[in-house]
Amino acid sequence: MEDSRFFRLFEVQPRKGDLRKLEIVLGAVRLIATRGADQVTLDSVGKGLGVRRSHVAYYFATREELIESVIQLIIATGQDILIETVKTARTPREGIEKHVEGHCEWLRKYPEHAAVMLMFYYQCTYDKKMRALNTEIRSKGQDRIVGMLDQFPKFKKLKRLQKIKLAADYQNILTGHLIAHFSSAGSKDLRAVRESILNCLWALLTPYLP
Repeated sequence: MEDSRFFRLFEVQPRKGDLRKLEIVLGAVRLIATRGADQVTLDSVGKGLGVRRSHVAYYFATREELIESVIQLIIATGQDILIETVKTARTPREGIEKHVEGHCEWLRKYPEHAAVMLMFYYQCTYDKKMRALNTEIRSKGQDRIVGMLDQFPKFKKLKRLQKIKLAADYQNILTGHLIAHFSSAGSKDLRAVRESILNCLWALLTPYLP
C-alpha cells in the first residue's frame, strides 16, 4: 500500500528509479523513528541503505527535500487509512467513532509515523513552509469534520464560524491525546486512548447530538 501512495504522489507510472526513491524515503522514516530527526542526513540515510551519499543525492538534492517527501508520504498514508475506515460507518454517530478509530489504526499499524508527525509539528514552529502545510492540512481536516457533523440536524443549524470552532476543538482533542500517548511514558494501548478521545468528544458534542 505504501508503494501506491508514493507513486501517486510522485509519479503517474512508477519506474525503476521510483522504487529506489521510495526505499530512500522509507529509510529516512526508520531513521527518524529510531535515532531522531537530527540524525537524518543524506549520508546517514545512504549508510542505512548500504549506498553512497551520491546515490541518495541523485534523487534528493537536499535533506529538506527528502524530509518533505517523508512528510508527504506519511500524511497520505494516514489520510488513506482514515478515509477507508470512515467509509465503513453505518450511522452518523458511528462515523465519529470510525474517524477516531482511523487515526488510531494508522498509528497502530505504522507506529514510526508518530515520530515523523512529532518532528513535523516541531518544524512548524520555525519553518514557514511547514507551518503553511500544517495549516492547510488542519483546514481540510476541519472541513471533513464539519461535513461529518452536518449529518446531525442541531449541528447543521449552526453558523459556519461556530462549526469551524467546534471542528478545531475536535481536532485538538484528537491530536492532543495522540501526541501525549506517543511522547510520554505509560500504557501504549491505543484502545484506551481511543476511548478517552471519544469520551472527550461526546462531552464536546453532546448539545448537538440526538
